[in-house]
Amino acid sequence: MDFVKQWTFCVCITVVVSVIFSLLTPKGNMGRFYKLIISLFIFVSFLYPFGKFNYARFDFSKLSISSEIENNTNSIANQVIENKIVSLLEANQIYASSAKCFSSVNQNGEVQVDNITVSVAQEYDVTEVKNIIFEKLSLNVKVIHVGE
Repeated sequence: MDFVKQWTFCVCITVVVSVIFSLLTPKGNMGRFYKLIISLFIFVSFLYPFGKFNYARFDFSKLSISSEIENNTNSIANQVIENKIVSLLEANQIYASSAKCFSSVNQNGEVQVDNITVSVAQEYDVTEVKNIIFEKLSLNVKVIHVGE
């Protein structure tokens, strides 16, 4: 937090000094040159405190980007499989169905499907639905009636 205070103070002082010098600059070509120098001064003053920042104190291990990517990949893969199954069943006149896919990501970053459960209405035959999914998508799923 001390770093943020120092950086803010540095920026405020820089802006005040720059405004004062900007008001004192002459008009014309020399004025443009002075304004360029003032702009460079402001730019350097914004970056200068970062040169003093102790990056060793910052703990990068708390940033878990790989687990976030893994969770997103897993979630997207589950949604794709679930949508594919529901679309297939609707194409075969099996309506009011839902699918729930459970998968994981292995060490190689590949998605591995662990379990798929498909729910259909009572009027549809469970083995027929299971056979349709296996024939078209080559997925071995568990098919249940809604409410089971």
